[in-house]
Amino acid sequence: MVSRLWVFCALLVCSLPFLGPLPALAQPPSTELVIFGEGDDVFSRYGHVGIRVFSNDRDQIYNFGITNWERPNYVLDFLQGRVRFYGKASNWGRELARYTKWDRSVTRYPLQLDEAARAELVKRLDVLVLPENREYVYDTFRENCSTRLRDLLDQVTGGAVRRQLEGGPPGDSFRDDVRRAFADFPALLLLMEVVPGRELDRPRHRWERTYRPAVLGELLSKVRMGEGDTERTLLGAPIVERTRKAGPALGGFVHLGQAVLFALAGLLVFLGSRSPRWTTRGRGLVALTVLALMCGTALVLSLVPVISAWPEMRENWLLLALPPLDLVLFLPVVRLWRRGEVGLSRGFELYLAVRAATTLLLIALAPVSTTFAGPIAAECLALAGLFLLWRTLRSSYRG
Repeated sequence: MVSRLWVFCALLVCSLPFLGPLPALAQPPSTELVIFGEGDDVFSRYGHVGIRVFSNDRDQIYNFGITNWERPNYVLDFLQGRVRFYGKASNWGRELARYTKWDRSVTRYPLQLDEAARAELVKRLDVLVLPENREYVYDTFRENCSTRLRDLLDQVTGGAVRRQLEGGPPGDSFRDDVRRAFADFPALLLLMEVVPGRELDRPRHRWERTYRPAVLGELLSKVRMGEGDTERTLLGAPIVERTRKAGPALGGFVHLGQAVLFALAGLLVFLGSRSPRWTTRGRGLVALTVLALMCGTALVLSLVPVISAWPEMRENWLLLALPPLDLVLFLPVVRLWRRGEVGLSRGFELYLAVRAATTLLLIALAPVSTTFAGPIAAECLALAGLFLLWRTLRSSYRG
């Protein structure tokens, strides 16, 4: 029996060279953070980001910035804060071809995660793109393609990303970002100077600013992982896949919206100073037009927080400079326009004085207080409108 066992062992040892090497344990796929540069379209002004997962048998990019841009009432749904986006895993080669066609810059950053973290990241990505999990309510500043990947990386690194990015001195506000991104869209710039509230003006910390893909890439490259000999940055050296041929997508005068509002304010002051030389009916027509625009803007600003879930659409200090109560001024303005009757009662003069004082106070506090930060140009325009109304309506009459 013993001799047979020895013979079996000898045969087994002799056969080992013919068995070949033992199969290696399966390695998790490699992962990269892919930053896509800004484009020409409105929806591409902040750029885009995805995570590429690739191995011998797969090469996919996980993208959480997909929506139906042609859905009915898209603009209204967006303003109300209820547009739904979703995530999807796509073929990397086809996705790269699309961004090449759109002339977008593409830069890849290897994610220097250990094997366990890489495996966990891929697992979480696969779960998030399942039909039952893939949709989310989009928020430009808090829940978008960039923040979802930021949060995933924070989870698989044990909170290291948030610990290192949160805090520190505040930087630019969201309104600063909007001005840069849409500097060549004048109408949108004007709307963003008037409609959003003070939340858009709050200086933002690094963690909050990672809603922008380019900022996410910049800040994640400074996040450090491991200790001692294994210490490293979360992102490896950038690999430039392609650069935009048409030059930078962002351009234009970032303060164009403010400049237009200041110019309009100057025009109203000029018209108000010249109004005593006009006929009473002419003064009434100008006053009626300006008051209608002021009250229309006030009504819009009052309705926006009601219909929109965006935090940036609330607490707009401009409502103190353009209150809906200005509707009472239609009484003397219509008398001036329809009947040529000039003059202000003491009550109306007091109302205009209080309104002017309130607006001046807002303008004075805006540069020195984050609480009262807001669109100074729009407040100056409101003050100029008050000046024009006062000049067109005043006379020696006292009622």
